[in-house]
Amino acid sequence: MRSIIPGRAVKSFAKAVHCLSKIGEELYLEALPDGIAIRTVNQSRSAYACFMFHSCFFLSYDDGRDELPDSSQVDDMVKCKIAMKSCLSAFKSVNTLEKSVDKCQIDLSIKEARLVFLFYCKHGITKTYNLTFQECESLQAVFTKDLCPNFISAQARLLNETVYNFPNNLDELTLSVNPELLKATNYAEDEPDLNKVIRTEMTLVRDEFDNYQIGAILSFAEFAGYPVNIHFETAGK
Repeated sequence: MRSIIPGRAVKSFAKAVHCLSKIGEELYLEALPDGIAIRTVNQSRSAYACFMFHSCFFLSYDDGRDELPDSSQVDDMVKCKIAMKSCLSAFKSVNTLEKSVDKCQIDLSIKEARLVFLFYCKHGITKTYNLTFQECESLQAVFTKDLCPNFISAQARLLNETVYNFPNNLDELTLSVNPELLKATNYAEDEPDLNKVIRTEMTLVRDEFDNYQIGAILSFAEFAGYPVNIHFETAGK
């Protein structure tokens, strides 16, 4: 598999990698006929994220399937799993990449068990990252959002500004929803000394949402200018 990302789009790909790194410790890369999918899942398998970069995102894209002698082996030949830290080493500084990289070439060699990121930088400088990987099965989350009766849609900036009001080390955020508003509150463990407990509550009224029926992904969505849709069935699901 070989693909080339234009310089203007390298930042978007790097932002996606950084977003996934906040969720899981392994990055799953899969070359599909119409583009590249990168995915991750957290250790408890309670959170899953996927970015799909279609072929039009790249200057050129070849999934490598034409070179396979047996099409039945395709599923085993075009996907891999690498340590997230290894991938982050290639996309460490997003701002530097945006200013210095003219294009980024991604090569996936199953025979050599290597995933290569080749950066063509200004002034004729090239940087190469050769990463080893493991073969893996496809990573897919099983869910049907159309079956969820409740739906919230809001601009990422609105939700980001809400999250910023809570401590960075907060493990759990509770959303309480009714037909007119949404309340976000922090979850506090039982603490005998009430002076040590900080309880924060933010209220968002119906008019602040794009559509209303009842920090990593929000950051990417705000950068890309995408709204955030939330589908849920019942409390805790």
